[in-house]
Amino acid sequence: MSEWSRARSLVEQLAQNNGAVAPKFPNLNQIKQIAREQQATLVEYSLVGREVRVLGIEPRDETHLYIWVVQPNGNVHFRAVDLQSQEVESMRKLVEDARTTIGLAGRGRRGRRNRRESSLKKLHQLLIAPIAEFLPKDPEARVTFIPEGSLFLVPFAALRDPEGQYLIQHHTLTLSPSIQLLGLTRQQAKPIPLEGEKMLIVGNPAMPSIPSENETLQPLEDLPGAGEEARAIASLFNTTAISGNAATESNIVRQMPNAAILHFATHGLLDFDADLNAFGEALDPTLPTARESRVYATPGSIIVGDNVFVGGVPANIAFSREKIARVAMPGLLAFAPDPALDSEDGNGFLSAKEITPLNFNAQLAVLSACDTGRGRITGDGVIGLSRAFIAAGVPRVVVSLWSVPDAPTAALMVEFYRNLQQNPDAAQALRQAMLKTQKEYPQPIDWAAFVLVGEP
Repeated sequence: MSEWSRARSLVEQLAQNNGAVAPKFPNLNQIKQIAREQQATLVEYSLVGREVRVLGIEPRDETHLYIWVVQPNGNVHFRAVDLQSQEVESMRKLVEDARTTIGLAGRGRRGRRNRRESSLKKLHQLLIAPIAEFLPKDPEARVTFIPEGSLFLVPFAALRDPEGQYLIQHHTLTLSPSIQLLGLTRQQAKPIPLEGEKMLIVGNPAMPSIPSENETLQPLEDLPGAGEEARAIASLFNTTAISGNAATESNIVRQMPNAAILHFATHGLLDFDADLNAFGEALDPTLPTARESRVYATPGSIIVGDNVFVGGVPANIAFSREKIARVAMPGLLAFAPDPALDSEDGNGFLSAKEITPLNFNAQLAVLSACDTGRGRITGDGVIGLSRAFIAAGVPRVVVSLWSVPDAPTAALMVEFYRNLQQNPDAAQALRQAMLKTQKEYPQPIDWAAFVLVGEP
């Protein structure tokens, strides 16, 4: 039942794009079969709690974390973690604490660094320790996490065990919105063709402008490391990277459908609904709910237009307080603007919404930019750039969970492709790149942001 509730609209969209009927909800035998085909240990999380509805008020307190482990041999194991006995006020707050403080290391702030290590160890204690006996002993064997809610933002690679070891040192990690989606991405995946003429590599385009605090337009910061990254990767494959004024949005979009590998080293931006936060919750909790306006709906995901009102309140706000969030599609990639085109097609910002309806032949997309793995967190997963590329037909997407630093990211990405030349398993290539980058840049902010979503 936990699996049935995940990424269902994305599953149906992939089936529709391929001209097929949406597959039925998977049964337990099919879930086991996917684990065998993946040769991976699948770990699915579910946050549960007491939900009481009184006069339209829906408090939710997370009481337990459910964890299922599906091993490649078909064995299934279950653990329940009592969050109240672990003194966890909320999993979301714990994740936010880890994310907020992970970037403060190396600044001479000893207390905050200790706090960061404490939160990463606490997450390891809750998410990994209860199932550690079921995880593979071989560090090259894959572990695929299927998170829920705020757990999509967990930097799994940087979780620390009681001995201070990072999880990436012991396991090869991937991520997926659902187990069923793993089966679909595997069906459409082919070996990654590591040939220069089939690669579209973009680094440090001439940056578009965004409004500053005083409302004047200012170009985004130049990224020299991204340019060096793109050129270094291109040299590995005897091809040419696109940068500067040549990397216009229109030029890149024109070339994207025919490329086998997409690598974009640029700025990534989030453009959340101004009335909702990243979790789809109303910023103003005093506005009426849908139920207070005598509108009753089932919790889940819903798309409503900007002109829809419930009881005089914009529907996205009224529904969000009923746990029915508007599914906006945040996420932008920055390319060079093209003044010859109209404002939307030539403004230099390629949005997740624009990417979703496209049809790609790419086998790998690497979004080497800030926050490309983030988006609106809903019951159907993370709505953003990673989902957009998967929906457009890319079975493997490498994305980031926070604002990544320029130089360490360039070093990690070049190492990723070097490893990929030796071993076509993208998950193992990313792991080795993290371990290599960690030696030069030991703090997690510099190497732990990237995750592989989909078929490794």
